[in-house]
Amino acid sequence: MPAETATRPTVKDRLQGRSLQIPGEGDIRVTTLKGSRKKTLVQISDYGEAGDLAFTEVANRIDAIDKKGKIRRQDKQSVDAFATVSTGFVIEQIGLHGATPESTIIFSNTAPRGADSLGGIVWEGQEQQRFVFGVLDTGVPVLAVNTGYNLSFVRERLDGLWVADVPNNGTQFRSRDTYPDALQILQGKKGRKYIGEKLDPLEAIPPAPKVTRDEDGRLEIPVLYRDGYGNLKTVATREDLPQEVVESKELFVSSGKGRLSVVNKLSGAKVTEGDLFLTEGSSGDKKRPYLEVNQMFGRAADMFAIRRVTDNTKLVVSA
Repeated sequence: MPAETATRPTVKDRLQGRSLQIPGEGDIRVTTLKGSRKKTLVQISDYGEAGDLAFTEVANRIDAIDKKGKIRRQDKQSVDAFATVSTGFVIEQIGLHGATPESTIIFSNTAPRGADSLGGIVWEGQEQQRFVFGVLDTGVPVLAVNTGYNLSFVRERLDGLWVADVPNNGTQFRSRDTYPDALQILQGKKGRKYIGEKLDPLEAIPPAPKVTRDEDGRLEIPVLYRDGYGNLKTVATREDLPQEVVESKELFVSSGKGRLSVVNKLSGAKVTEGDLFLTEGSSGDKKRPYLEVNQMFGRAADMFAIRRVTDNTKLVVSA
């Protein structure tokens, strides 16, 4: 008889025995601060560069909460100031597409204060401003401020979402002074007191931005993230584009400051040094990756004068 073929354990298999008992919900399978496996906590915030003092102060406070030293590493992921769309994109990328969900914890704080140029999100006095605890269907716990698009890219992949019962005022630096206490939820029974009101993700979280058409028929494509090479990661996938755009070898793209020619790699067109080009990138679902606008041996963000990404940053595309 042929030998049995070994099957690779699924995420759910690897999470066996790692569950939290949530009042009224029973057991939720999730990465916790229990067991022998060391955890990686990913800080996703708009403090500035990863070396900013704020990241270090928050990491220090988290270390104080993690008394048994279960967190072996804290990765610090910076996004542009007040960019909830970038925060949401990173939470999706790490939480849904990361290689080790069974040992990943996400802790995030990006909180706009309401300037229209930054997306029109009002912080004070609004319901959509609370610090929440969610569990993705990958088993990754997410502790984040529910504002703007911070959770929009995972809203349909949450197995549960609750208000984290920690103070949301009384200090200018919530992510250092009060929010880390919510990590005690992942330590077991004593942390249950930090689990507050249950939320419906589809009601509490707005949908992610999508590709739209303007009054002249051009595509308006939201930009999600500007990486260290100046590549512009967008919300679009190949399936979001009309066939005539996919097949066009040259596209014309603007960001409000000029209109530039962009080589369309989706059509099979060749790219040479210095060219701006549209391509399927390395982010998002592997079967439906997000599209990027890059420059061969250059910085696309600089060419389009995008010095930072906001919740309103878009590229306008026509064939």
